[in-house]
Amino acid sequence: MLRIEFIDPSIRLRGERRSKLLEPTSDLYMWLDKKHKKLRRRYPEKVGEKRMDFHIELISSAETPTDELLVRRAREIEGREISLEIKKLGNVLVLEIERYHITIAYFPEGVVLAE
Repeated sequence: MLRIEFIDPSIRLRGERRSKLLEPTSDLYMWLDKKHKKLRRRYPEKVGEKRMDFHIELISSAETPTDELLVRRAREIEGREISLEIKKLGNVLVLEIERYHITIAYFPEGVVLAE
């Protein structure tokens, strides 16, 4: 289990609209980065480029993204320890965190992993 750490859970940073960026020096971020790089090496033609650095989307597309809502939700899960069980969610591999998730790798043509 690793702990969720955001760059700054108390404000909305540049580039954050519905998501909060994870702290790049955190153990969780480094674990995600290692997994992502391993998948890109193993499946170079299958794994898509990251569109955004590792983050947790805290506001759904059905909700109005406000600074207050983003900060409140970030503070609710900041410091929480999470399970490192990787799951498939559509075309992505993720870590689930209650009603949220962190994308580890995106597979544009679908997740196809050799066991």
